[in-house]
Amino acid sequence: MKKRNVFDVLYNWIIKYGIYIFAIGVVVLNVSLCFDNVVWGDEAFSGKMVLGTGFAGIYQRVYYWENHPPLYYFYLKIWEYLLGHKTYVFHLASFFTFLSGCCLSLTVIKKKVGSVPVAFFIAISGLSMTCAEYNQEIRMYGLCFFFVLGSCMFSYMILGGPDKKAYWGAMVVFGVLSAYTHYYGLVCTGLLVFSTSLMYYLKKKGKTWINGVLSIVLYIVLYIPWLTVFFKQLKMVGGSWWIPKPDSLERILNFAFGGGVSHKIIIPAWIILLLIFIALEFKVLQASEEKESFFLTVKKPNVSKSQISDDAYALFAFLMAIVLTFAFGYVASYTYNPIFIARYSYPMIPLLLFVFMICIKRVVETAGDKNGIKKYVLITSLFVLFAVTLAFCLKDFKDYRTRVRAEQDVTDKTLSLIGKPNKDTVFTSLAVQHLAWTVLEYYYPENEIIEGDPSNIDINADEVWSFLGYPLSDDSLETLRIKGYEVDYYPDTNFGKYSCNLYHLKKQQ
Repeated sequence: MKKRNVFDVLYNWIIKYGIYIFAIGVVVLNVSLCFDNVVWGDEAFSGKMVLGTGFAGIYQRVYYWENHPPLYYFYLKIWEYLLGHKTYVFHLASFFTFLSGCCLSLTVIKKKVGSVPVAFFIAISGLSMTCAEYNQEIRMYGLCFFFVLGSCMFSYMILGGPDKKAYWGAMVVFGVLSAYTHYYGLVCTGLLVFSTSLMYYLKKKGKTWINGVLSIVLYIVLYIPWLTVFFKQLKMVGGSWWIPKPDSLERILNFAFGGGVSHKIIIPAWIILLLIFIALEFKVLQASEEKESFFLTVKKPNVSKSQISDDAYALFAFLMAIVLTFAFGYVASYTYNPIFIARYSYPMIPLLLFVFMICIKRVVETAGDKNGIKKYVLITSLFVLFAVTLAFCLKDFKDYRTRVRAEQDVTDKTLSLIGKPNKDTVFTSLAVQHLAWTVLEYYYPENEIIEGDPSNIDINADEVWSFLGYPLSDDSLETLRIKGYEVDYYPDTNFGKYSCNLYHLKKQQ
């Protein structure tokens, strides 16, 4: 009896206080990644979009340059306006969306699903390889994640308990905000509003279909202002697109379920918990105890509609949205253009994690009475699963942090080598993806950037730095010397995520 009391005291303390201590630790680890000066091509492009312009200028740049919606760039501009055009500021902007998601999970979501499911959510969304990277990447994925999470939360509140009209409006508003952030936010939340409406009608019947129809109409109306640009960008994608084929289902699933090594535990756990939920929901699996023993009994399924729980309706709504989003991605890729790659599945992760949380909630509820053996067996099993999941996620986080620090070190060396160039110093690049038109423009916005081989282009500058994907030939070097340049060569130079051959050309005096 004493052991059970100690178990209960410890369990209750962890539920009440441990979740907050754990969340603070995860947040601190994430914020530690933000203070570097490394950007890759798409991140540099984000910084370029907000540099030296206002909100009207950003809209114009999105209209002519981009294939994504504008909301993230407006958000990034606010951070730049308040704290300056600095890399760590942009990282913090993405981190803030993760922090906001944590706050949402520790308040509203925790009240609905409990502390144990939220602990899994924070571990995966804060420490898995995929999320650790995108929590601070200077792109729109973190912001979209937060908006999709908010839409999922209100969908769950509609289907998982007493609903309010305000919940419908909030679900739609969060969904539309995600749609203005990333086009797969549009797909995910548009389908979520539809699936929520359908499940709500199946649950309530009668005239409840009106709620769903009004929500879908409101979603469309709020998105109408962007439709003209959306169709223009769709036409641009149809004309030329850089992806040769969509990523495989295995690659996308591994990414969406944590990437790194995390997916190796999260995917099977997600599937098993989903099957357990379905088995418990339809009375296929029942937990019982007899003479200090714990039993799981398999019975004939009970598919009576009146027995379906609120959580089941919510879970089926999320599953429908997930399946339809995957279906849309692959159908569009094979009939229009290959527009489904791993990172585009990032907006789906909140849906996947909500399914995970709902299933864990059901296991916790099934634990039963405080002093029952089944409680200790099931809670201990969840604790072991959490410990293993956390270990895998921490391994991912450590590996990602090691990579970030290595990239920071080599970038610092290259930036230090170049120093602060004069305004008339020219930079060139060829055969190094992204470098010429994004990364170099990000680091050296006041200098002229030319895409080309320095031996084949007309340059009259006294100083030139060339980043090339190949070493210059003897003939090219001789050409540069004839033009009056002294040439210093730095082979195997690394600049953030890019390896290159660096040449420093200086006019002989």
